[in-house]
Amino acid sequence: MKNVSPQNVVWSVFFVVCLGALVWLNILHDGGEKNPRALLRPEDRLVGHWQLYSRSDLPSYELFFGAVGEDGRGSHTMVDEIQDQILLRGYYEIASKTSNDLAIDIRVNLGAQIDRVVTVIINRNGMHGEYIYERAGEKYRQKMTFIDASTEYAPR
Repeated sequence: MKNVSPQNVVWSVFFVVCLGALVWLNILHDGGEKNPRALLRPEDRLVGHWQLYSRSDLPSYELFFGAVGEDGRGSHTMVDEIQDQILLRGYYEIASKTSNDLAIDIRVNLGAQIDRVVTVIINRNGMHGEYIYERAGEKYRQKMTFIDASTEYAPR
């Protein structure tokens, strides 16, 4: 067996530590860029900027959801992306959650025009979902796609 010098041991340990630090930093960097949101609970996955699609799968509106604050409410804004203007602005509250952590019922209050309970289903990676509501006795299901982590509308 060959004698190993203390200097070689020190350099080997230094190399392994640096390599481990680089791998760790790369993992943190990639995770932060792909999806910086918390994804554990459906109410966390809801926060951000979403594209809502019509029943014919065409982009219809953009939705912005803020995090629920200490008062139990989060901001909610609906934007007409074609006209680049806010249609409705208000708040939402969590009404109930499912045991599978995929769906939540939210009470949406967007002024006098809309005050209803909406079911939101968001997959675990937080990128796709459904916005389900009832109007005039008819149930509507619209697809949602996550755009970015913005919680407030900024005109283009």
